[in-house]
Amino acid sequence: MPNAEGIRKQTIIGKQVALGTPLVGAGGQVLRRETSLFTLNKETYESTEIVTHQQSTGSRHGVQATVGNLSALMSAATYKLLWAAFLRKDFVAGATSGAQTNITAASTGGANGTFTRGAGSFLTDGFKIGDVIRWTGWATTGVNNNSRNFFITALTATVMTGRHIDGPPGTTVGAKAAGDSVTATVVGKKTLAPLTSHTDDFFTVEEWHPDISRSELFTDTKINSFAIDVPGSGNVKCAFGFMGLGRTDAAAQSFTAPTAETSGGIMASINGVLVVNGSIVANVTGIKINGDGGITPDGPVVGSNFSPEMSRGRIKISGEFTAFFSDGTLPLAYIQESTVNLIVVLTADGTATADVLGFSMGRIKLGSDTPDDGEKVIMKTYSFIAELNSAGGAAVANDQTIMSIQDSGA
Repeated sequence: MPNAEGIRKQTIIGKQVALGTPLVGAGGQVLRRETSLFTLNKETYESTEIVTHQQSTGSRHGVQATVGNLSALMSAATYKLLWAAFLRKDFVAGATSGAQTNITAASTGGANGTFTRGAGSFLTDGFKIGDVIRWTGWATTGVNNNSRNFFITALTATVMTGRHIDGPPGTTVGAKAAGDSVTATVVGKKTLAPLTSHTDDFFTVEEWHPDISRSELFTDTKINSFAIDVPGSGNVKCAFGFMGLGRTDAAAQSFTAPTAETSGGIMASINGVLVVNGSIVANVTGIKINGDGGITPDGPVVGSNFSPEMSRGRIKISGEFTAFFSDGTLPLAYIQESTVNLIVVLTADGTATADVLGFSMGRIKLGSDTPDDGEKVIMKTYSFIAELNSAGGAAVANDQTIMSIQDSGA
């Protein structure tokens, strides 16, 4: 008799239309993973009876709930459903300028440059600091600006400042006077934690073992947490925590024709950019970001062995990063309890149109600046907690949210 092997297991996920309506049959998406661990937990109640034989009379099962954890390497498109479910808003297309003939491109050194318009507003168009965009339509000396990832570091109504984030050679912003009909478009789609109209997504997750023809189907499942780990050098990792209400086992696959795994490149920490306190930094040696949705099962209720629903808490984002101790900017922000922004943009490689994943927090507050010591460069570890950026919103340079995510494959 064969045994189930992890290399053959498939973890498949599909979004339900509502609570209590498992998604089965056609549909679902096979997820890339390092590991996926889903289990059914039950409360147990041991008998407290005293009887003449002086022995236990057994135990009973009580309310059940499911928990799961998926650990993976970060890639575009693969986890878009999970990011959107955690932030409680579906991905939507990013901003576009539409065709404009009044924009001048200028190089400010290396990969850095500006795009200045004579009329209209980048802010009204909906662009934000932290967005990765691509231009089209530039001619002659401006052709180097076409079809390459450009990261916005500062933004006013008329001036977009940033840099190409594909590696050298050839990253210089091409200077060009206004006159070409050019268009700027945010790469892929974005989601963010909204102020209103929050989504409430439930998922069906199947652990399918084809080698032994066994299916474990986890229903009415929500995304409760995430973790991002960006090392100084290496693959970027992510993890998602799940909480659900039920599990059924069967001898046949429930998702009969799931979509195959995505095939985009893995994000590596050497590709992309990091912004802290409004400036691109090169002295951060690692960063971790954690999200907590505060989900807890309701109930129990009499006559049922599972909770009828799950309640959500506040969206909380926290983390830490480690940086070389090179100046007093971040220690001063910690001492003064001031807020700074934190933006992490990752790319799959160094090419001009590489896949992009961006995580932007407009306001974080540092909670520590713990130093180390030794016969080496001194580093400090800064913990942080993110908060709603109340100064953001429509027609301003930042989103009004605790976190926004851009995914080129969404």
